[in-house]
Amino acid sequence: MCTVASVVVPVLAEVEQRRRRSGAELDPDRRDLLGQFFTPPDVAMFIADLVEVTDRPVRLLDPGAGVGSLTAAVVDRWGRHGGGDIVATLVEADENLLGALVDTTRDLAKAHSFVGEVVGGDFIEWGSNWLTGFGVLDAPKFDLVIMNPPYRKIHSESAERGLLSAAGIEAPNLYAGFVALAAELLDDGGQLVAIIPRSFANGPYFRRFRKRLLEVIGLDRIHVFDARHLAFSDTGVLQENVIISGRRGVASRGVVVSSSR
Repeated sequence: MCTVASVVVPVLAEVEQRRRRSGAELDPDRRDLLGQFFTPPDVAMFIADLVEVTDRPVRLLDPGAGVGSLTAAVVDRWGRHGGGDIVATLVEADENLLGALVDTTRDLAKAHSFVGEVVGGDFIEWGSNWLTGFGVLDAPKFDLVIMNPPYRKIHSESAERGLLSAAGIEAPNLYAGFVALAAELLDDGGQLVAIIPRSFANGPYFRRFRKRLLEVIGLDRIHVFDARHLAFSDTGVLQENVIISGRRGVASRGVVVSSSR
């Protein structure tokens, strides 16, 4: 196992270069279609800092992984704190990003005791298929989920809505569907850390999603950004975001609320 931070840092720099190159090459219409907003390095590191490091082997899930920025940030934290082996599943729907994502997993394997499996495909379809039919008997269970899910409404007649409903999930937006699916794939006591729009917290539109989320995940941290342009400042996206952290099947004993400029 490698715990020397200087070995991991060059990998983070390369991942950031991949993120910038991929972002510059991304067609705006395709970005809107997929709901893509890549995770800036400071946000990725903040999310990684909320993850509890353990010396036990960890099964990690990164849905909508992009070029692997969040996974790279977690592996960096693991290396600095002497964490155990990581076996990661990284799911990405954009075939244009899969080459960069595979490169990231290979680089991370050189810097830490890390094995990464890249799954090319839609996480809604992948996760729903595990949770329905015969697949549920062999569905993977994860100890940690980190995510920056896509942001796009799900139409009532869409295939995505049908897949989620079959899995017992009602979600009006892709990000809510991603979070709900990931929570179902967590093992008991597993941790979920996600950056998502704060819209889920208000009104009847997300009521069923909120209810299910709080039944499954005991929240322990909510981080609020003071302005809409901060979290994804290098993309020009105006979106009110929060970062949430919690554990599956663990009752919340209090929630730390923080904010940043």
